[in-house]
Amino acid sequence: MASPSSRLLSFIINGSKFLSPKNINNKNNIIINKNIISTAAKTSLFSTSTFSIIKNDNNQYFKSKISTNSTNTNTNTKPFFELPKLFEKKYYSYIPPTWEEKDREKQLNSITSTKEEDDNEESNKMGNSSIKDAIVWVNHLYPIKVSRLDFRSLFFHIPITKKLNSLFPSDVKIISIEKRIKEGGAYIHFQYDSSNPEYKSIEMLMSKLKSIFAQEKKHFHFASRPAKCKLVYGRPFVEDIDYRFPSTTLKITFKGSEMSPDDLFRLMRPYGHIKDIHYSSPLPSKDGPRQAIVTFKRMEGAIATRNCLHNKYFPEFNTSLYMDYEQLMRINKLKEQFSKHPKIMIPLLGILATLLTLLLFNPLREYFINKKLSSPCDFGEQEEDDWQERSEQRVLETHFNFPPNSIVMISAPKGSGKSSLIDKVLENRINTLLIDCNQEVNNNDEEFIESFSKDIGFFPSYSLYSSFGSVVDAIIPTGKGAFHSTTNYQMQTILKLLDEVLAKKAKQFPVDPHQPYEYPLIVIDGFFGMIQAMESKEKANIIMDSVIQWAITSTQRGHAHVVFLSSDSFAGDIIKKYLDNRGGGQISTIQLGDVQPSMAINYIKKRIGPNTPITQHDMELVVDNLGGRYYDLNVLSQRMIAGDSVERALSNMISKAVSEIRAEGFGLSKRNDESKMAGTKLKWSRPQLWETIKKIAENDFVSYDDLLFNVFLGDETSLNNLISSNLLRFQNVDNERKVTAYSPLYCSAFKQMVNDLEFNVGMDVLVQKARIEEELSKLSKVEDELLKIKNLTSKSWFEPLSIKKRRILLEDKLKDHVSKIEHRENILKKHSLFQKFLREEQMTQMELIKKQREQSKFERQQLQQLQQQQLQQQQLQQQQQQQQQQQQQQQASN
Repeated sequence: MASPSSRLLSFIINGSKFLSPKNINNKNNIIINKNIISTAAKTSLFSTSTFSIIKNDNNQYFKSKISTNSTNTNTNTKPFFELPKLFEKKYYSYIPPTWEEKDREKQLNSITSTKEEDDNEESNKMGNSSIKDAIVWVNHLYPIKVSRLDFRSLFFHIPITKKLNSLFPSDVKIISIEKRIKEGGAYIHFQYDSSNPEYKSIEMLMSKLKSIFAQEKKHFHFASRPAKCKLVYGRPFVEDIDYRFPSTTLKITFKGSEMSPDDLFRLMRPYGHIKDIHYSSPLPSKDGPRQAIVTFKRMEGAIATRNCLHNKYFPEFNTSLYMDYEQLMRINKLKEQFSKHPKIMIPLLGILATLLTLLLFNPLREYFINKKLSSPCDFGEQEEDDWQERSEQRVLETHFNFPPNSIVMISAPKGSGKSSLIDKVLENRINTLLIDCNQEVNNNDEEFIESFSKDIGFFPSYSLYSSFGSVVDAIIPTGKGAFHSTTNYQMQTILKLLDEVLAKKAKQFPVDPHQPYEYPLIVIDGFFGMIQAMESKEKANIIMDSVIQWAITSTQRGHAHVVFLSSDSFAGDIIKKYLDNRGGGQISTIQLGDVQPSMAINYIKKRIGPNTPITQHDMELVVDNLGGRYYDLNVLSQRMIAGDSVERALSNMISKAVSEIRAEGFGLSKRNDESKMAGTKLKWSRPQLWETIKKIAENDFVSYDDLLFNVFLGDETSLNNLISSNLLRFQNVDNERKVTAYSPLYCSAFKQMVNDLEFNVGMDVLVQKARIEEELSKLSKVEDELLKIKNLTSKSWFEPLSIKKRRILLEDKLKDHVSKIEHRENILKKHSLFQKFLREEQMTQMELIKKQREQSKFERQQLQQLQQQQLQQQQLQQQQQQQQQQQQQQQASN
């Protein structure tokens, strides 16, 4: 009889006191009461596997981790043992194979079973001694997974249970099917009746199964070979370890005596062709068991051998075989080779990369560039802008239909319509490439090269090389940067390949140069702005030098027209320097201005539509303030469509422009903190900018020389920096180079800033102080020179004539400087008086507002008092009326 402790252990584990024959289906080993956990579930809490497919008497298959089929309707029964949340399916989804569960049940029952239960088990064994279990291995069900990157098995989830069930005789009961997707097959655990004459031995049953498999020739998941079955003699090791994958080599460990190569060959040859057998001693101990390495020709042979003979005891050899896959050469082995032999492996990889580039990449790149160049430009559906008809469009179309002889530079401010102009020229035109450098990603050389390659059709690009180089750097510690090419090399390679494609195109040009033909046209938009915004100036200069040198060479050879679109006024000068260094050349510069006022009016009418009314006076305001700047006209039309009037929209736009000028030109933005402003100093002085604004507000166009010598006092660098900052721009007027505001909107903002008396006076004070400091510095120099002259003539009675003339000249300069200083000091006094007057006026206004507030507060208090008095009088009158009514009622009652 079992001890009390064993009974208590049995009670805790499987609730034997609560189990009854009514609640247990012994035939199918399925728990009926769902509130009690079976021994199989209990033993699988701390293990892992895939779900088992169970077959019941009705030949129905179902998946189950803990099989339940509740017939107990009492749902209020509280289970005596519940699983903690840590052991839910989310964390432990592995179920061991059914043959392992039976072995564990036997072990547990031998410890915890009572005497009566032991007697019942013995009687059951005597009654069903002819029922025996067996396991077969079926291969060619799935594609074999050879690495973690092998995703073929994800595409094959077609059910195989019915097919496999059809291959087994009806009197053979399938207990479970354990799928082994990594190894491309499955274990089938089944029961058979050995009392059947056909199944007296397992060999007879296996011969029948093999004949059925051979006759049916079932193919699973598009396999090239039909499925085959083999009997499993050992105890298979069913695992789901992530880093264990099948291979053609088995590592066999002997637990007992060793087997000779002859015995191993005879034992394993039926499972597949063997390439090699050799022995190796284990590393930890020389006296430990030796290992045999068996290499098969095909992976299926190694898989079948391991799954059928693993953990099999051979009494004739007094040993058991433990088998594991010997992994193929992985990335670590490759890394080891590179680390040990870098002088050999790195040149080999370099030669391989070069051959791959020459034989595969370059022809592919030429094909894609030619395809991109030959396809017509299509910008999709664009709105009709017939209002913007320019004479430059006809000039460009005519120029591009004849052989190239010069670089074309189209210079225009932002928002003036240069991109829409070139889009019209390129629309539906073949042999064209548009390289857009205005994208935000062009912040460094790698991003620019990737964008440049994409625009010209250079594929595969160098980003693929960069990825390959990163992998090599991770593998080879000593080969850092071995496969990283420089920026200059990449640009030269890309442009050289493009030039080769253009040279092949040039062979198709007409012989007569006067015959119109669509010659290749390459347009580079926003290139110089991208160069200025690039972080590394050294690499930016390398890119600029490569592109401009290629453009000059391509036009001089007559291969293609090259057009630069830029809003930088000095971009043409940069190209001229390169042309001069190359021994001369031509550049055709086209300065685009704003559109005509009539075109601007037509555009506004078209944008706002007939539903938004606009008067002639409003149109005059638009032309006076915005001119023909495409961008500003578009913003105005959007505000008008939103419901703003013309005057309100223009006022908001001018106010915004004033704030931009104050921030960018004077550095007076409230949004910029002191640290940021300290790091970004202005490249011009505030007095220089203010005097320029006053001149442009008075006359829309100012001579460049006038500003250079009278305002900037010969400081050409500051003037050019101011023009490059998109506050001013050049404009040719009567073949004279003049300076004006960057846009008509900025010109209106200049006028508003000058009309702002407070700002005007404040900036004039700064200007006068700066000019006074300049005059004082000059005056001090004159005074020092006069002192030197005085010291020279102090020892002589007579003053030399030359020194006298010099003294008189310096005295005249002194008087001139003093008069200028006095004049500017008088202006400062007037400005200070005006500022004082403004402050006093502001104070008086503030006092008036304060008095008005106090008076209004006093009036509100008096009004409240009057209202309170009126309420009190009303309450008194009501009380008197009530008293009179009470008296009258008393008199009436008397």
